[in-house]
Amino acid sequence: MGRGGLAGAGLVSNANIVPATLTLKYHFGKDGGVRPYVGAGPSYFIFIDEKPGATAVALGATRQKMGDSLGMAFQAGVDVPVNAKGLAVTFDAKRYVMRSTARWFAGPTEVLRTRHKLDPWVVSAGLAFRF
Repeated sequence: MGRGGLAGAGLVSNANIVPATLTLKYHFGKDGGVRPYVGAGPSYFIFIDEKPGATAVALGATRQKMGDSLGMAFQAGVDVPVNAKGLAVTFDAKRYVMRSTARWFAGPTEVLRTRHKLDPWVVSAGLAFRF
């Protein structure tokens, strides 16, 4: 069993993540004004469209699969009111923390399995409605 990365090894070409996240948020400030917030909660990571990288393909891998995983999300953001009826623009940054297992296959045979700690950031903007 080895530890650490392989510098320059392109094992994964592409792996898209759908983070299904539920967070509890605490808002600071008074209703009606700019309201910063912090939050945290569980997130389930669904991997889709994984493709083996050039190094894995050169070693004979024909496909790659990342294991879906449960992790955590931590967030901070701000709600900026647009009107007095509860509509606001929201700006948000989330940091996800999770572990996943990646597996590479040559035909139907698993040829390599690795464990990964992933901690991506997601920055977003949107509309919020408070009722």
